[in-house]
Amino acid sequence: MIKPVLLYFPFMILLLLSGCEKDPLNEPCAGNCITITGDITTELNPALPAAGVKLKLSWGRPSVSFFGSPHRDIAVTTSDKAGHYAFKFTPKSHELEGGGYEIEISKKNYFSNRASFYDITRGDTVVNQDFHIARKGMVRVKILNFPVNSLHDSINIATSYSSYPVPWTGTVNYDLKGQALSPIAFNVLEFTSEVAANQYTYFNILRIKNGRKQFEKDSIFNKAGQENSYLYNY
Repeated sequence: MIKPVLLYFPFMILLLLSGCEKDPLNEPCAGNCITITGDITTELNPALPAAGVKLKLSWGRPSVSFFGSPHRDIAVTTSDKAGHYAFKFTPKSHELEGGGYEIEISKKNYFSNRASFYDITRGDTVVNQDFHIARKGMVRVKILNFPVNSLHDSINIATSYSSYPVPWTGTVNYDLKGQALSPIAFNVLEFTSEVAANQYTYFNILRIKNGRKQFEKDSIFNKAGQENSYLYNY
C-alpha cells in the first residue's frame, strides 16, 4: 500500500509543472521572427534614457486547469546606454492562437513595470513598445489641524505618479478617521509615501468635514536625494 502513494506524489508534481515550458533562453530566431523593440526612459522634465534596465520576455495563457497555466520564458536582455532594447524570437504556433506575450522590466531602486501583448497573431511582426521606469523617492505628508474628537470627520489621501504603458500608478492610500484616534490633542499627523523621484507626485484628496465632502487634487515635484514634504491643512 505504500508504493502507490510514493509514486503518486512525484507524478502529481510532474503534472503541475507540465504547464511550464523549459526552453533555452535567448534562442536565435530561426525564421518567422517576432521583434519587440523600444526605448526606456526615467524621470520627467526632462525624461532621461534608462540604461541597465533588466527585461524579461515570456508567453502565457490564463487557465483554470488544476495542472497550471501554460507558460514559456523566452528571453532576457538589458537596455543599453541610450535606453534601447530589442527582442527577436521565433514564436511557437500555439502562442499565436491564444494567450499573450509579456515584458517585465526592473532595476534596483526603481519601480518595476510591464506590458502585455495579446494581439500578436502572426510571425514576421514588429512591435514598438516604450517604457517609463520611475526612480524611487520619498515624500512626507503632513496633515495639519485634524480633529481627534469627531465621529464624522475623515480624510483620505491617495498618492500616485505618471508612468507608461500604465498611465497612472498609485503608491499609498492613507485613510484617517476621527473616531480611530486617541482623544489626546495634537497639531500634526504625518505619514511617508514611496513615490517617483525627479517627477511629479499627485495627490487625490477626499475630505469630510462637518458632514460635507470635498474632493481636491494637488501635486508637488519630488526631487531625488532629499526629503520632500507636502503640507495639507484640514
